[in-house]
Amino acid sequence: MICFFRNLFVWQPTKKAILFSTLLLAAVISSGYLVKAQNTAQPQTLPSTITPNTAPALPTKNEMLPNKQVAPAHNPTNFPDLEYQIYLDSPALKIDSLRYAKDQTPILGKLSPDGKRIIMRNYQGGRVNVYVFFENGRHQSLTKSQCVIDPVIVL
Repeated sequence: MICFFRNLFVWQPTKKAILFSTLLLAAVISSGYLVKAQNTAQPQTLPSTITPNTAPALPTKNEMLPNKQVAPAHNPTNFPDLEYQIYLDSPALKIDSLRYAKDQTPILGKLSPDGKRIIMRNYQGGRVNVYVFFENGRHQSLTKSQCVIDPVIVL
């Protein structure tokens, strides 16, 4: 018996682990612990029919995609004090139509005194369409993305 244990410590660590786990498993099986644990499990029964009242509710689109951000609605009362500006290439005389590109909601806006900027009030983000009359007599419909619309910094 002493020779067996002396050789056990000379073996490689993986052989020790295999022998130890085998002895431990044999002890657990002989104690009947696994047999008792298997007999105590209750079988689960499933309903024979699924009615509309017992059917699980399907997740909504927003629940399925929790990371997707929803664009804010164009609500003019969210940020009443902020103004945003669009820079123009040449001076303009007047602007005719200033609207969101997606749903054509009008935006409150005016031309700056020098005619080089369009100042928007209550802008909520998104692409903007504007129809501009320039000083040189031409008129143009411009579409500006949110990337080029800057906040007006009050000094």
